[in-house]
Amino acid sequence: MSATHGLAGFENEILHLSQEKNISPKIMKNVLRALAFFSSESLRRNISPANLKEDLEKLGIHGNKAQVVSDVWAKNYVQLTEAMIAKTFNVNELVDIEWKF
Repeated sequence: MSATHGLAGFENEILHLSQEKNISPKIMKNVLRALAFFSSESLRRNISPANLKEDLEKLGIHGNKAQVVSDVWAKNYVQLTEAMIAKTFNVNELVDIEWKF
């Protein structure tokens, strides 16, 4: 699958979800961008599930919603961290080098 096709598929998923939830596609894109930013910054700052829940409550997301996000964060934290590290430290293979002295 090409990057363009993948992006088009993602756009179609956003459109479908926004229609299903009766939300404007533009608003849905903005919500997803905000969620992606929040997630990446939380990873970058190494936020624990307990601190994430506390931060969400400070932002006005209370009760069960904050707990669900915290639980999902705890469940997937290692995988998310590994993915972030792999993305950050994507090292190119050294193919050929000439040593000159």
